[in-house]
Amino acid sequence: MAAELAAGRTGLGQGVSLYHMLLEGVVFDAGQQALLDDLADGTLPGVREGIERVERDERWHVGFGLRCLIETEPSREVLGDLLQRAAEVAAVWGDAVPAATREHSARKVAHRLHVAQLTETPAVA
Repeated sequence: MAAELAAGRTGLGQGVSLYHMLLEGVVFDAGQQALLDDLADGTLPGVREGIERVERDERWHVGFGLRCLIETEPSREVLGDLLQRAAEVAAVWGDAVPAATREHSARKVAHRLHVAQLTETPAVA
């Protein structure tokens, strides 16, 4: 993506959507939530606290990505691609992350886009 941006073959909105909305907002979110679920029994409380702090920080990153998307006024094509890819990137975890957790993280993209008034279709996160 960095090479595509540097060469002018893609726009900032696509780069932002890939990194902030898909990687941090879906892939990392699903992994962190799965780890928090595994640590819910009180095992390794320090690790759990650390993951909770990382998760709070990631929300800022996703928010920044969403703000960049708002500013770049992405096309319906870019937004549609983002929505479609959300489920695909969540699937990279395979069986390592429960399906319900992967699906929840993927649905957050649609919810965020709707709340930011980038899409008209309301979504349940």
